[in-house]
This record gives sequence, C-alpha cells and structure tokens, in this order.
Amino acid sequence: MRSIPWPRKTALTGLALAAGASAVLAGGSPAAAQDTNWVCWASAGSTVGCVRVTTSHTKIEVCDTAKNNIGVYAEFYLKNNRSGEIAHDVVSDSNGADPGCGTYWTETGWVITSFRGIERGTTSSPWITA
Repeated sequence: MRSIPWPRKTALTGLALAAGASAVLAGGSPAAAQDTNWVCWASAGSTVGCVRVTTSHTKIEVCDTAKNNIGVYAEFYLKNNRSGEIAHDVVSDSNGADPGCGTYWTETGWVITSFRGIERGTTSSPWITA
C-alpha cells in the first residue's frame, strides 16, 4: 500500500444533505470523477472523512480527516465485467487522521460501481455511482 497526498481542504465546496449530515463534493460530479476528486462528508459541521475512486474504477481510497478517535471506512460494490457477478467490500483508513489513507485495488476484471464513506457508528456520505 502506498501513501497518497492528503486531500486539500481548500479545494472543497459545501453541499448540505438531509439527516443532519452534510457532504462535500470536490471538483466535478462523482459520475465523472477523476483521480483528484474527493467525496467528503461532515458531522456537526466539520469534515470527518473523504473517499475517491479512480477514473478506471479499479482503486478506491478513504481518508480520515478528523482527529476525533472515530475511524472512517468506505463501503463499496464491485462488478465483474466478465461474469456479471456483484460483490460488496469495505476499506478503512487504519492510521486515523494521520497522513495516508486506506487503499483498495480491484482484481483484474472487477470495477467499483458505487461507494459511500462512513464514520464508524455515526454519519455517512450518500451512495455515489462510480
């Protein structure tokens, strides 16, 4: 697993969501996401985590952005382009809010189709189509 640059908070723009949580979309729509676009979500007005999927849909990363001792993870669905099989998995940021993120690479033939970020036991982003 290699480290990636920490998401730049200055590139984030706000978008309020229902259910007491908010999400932030950085640079463009999730359906047309590029490697630098992050989907972030907040709790009590502060960003707690960010998730991104590469344009090839073969890599997902999740970053904890709050030093609150509550971990974050990304839940996602994958599809095998050869067999049509659907799978479900999760990846977490195991080092808390320290620099570096949790990363998952798909196996050959599999692509990530949808995802969401979750702060353990509290808030989550909406489901996003990758």
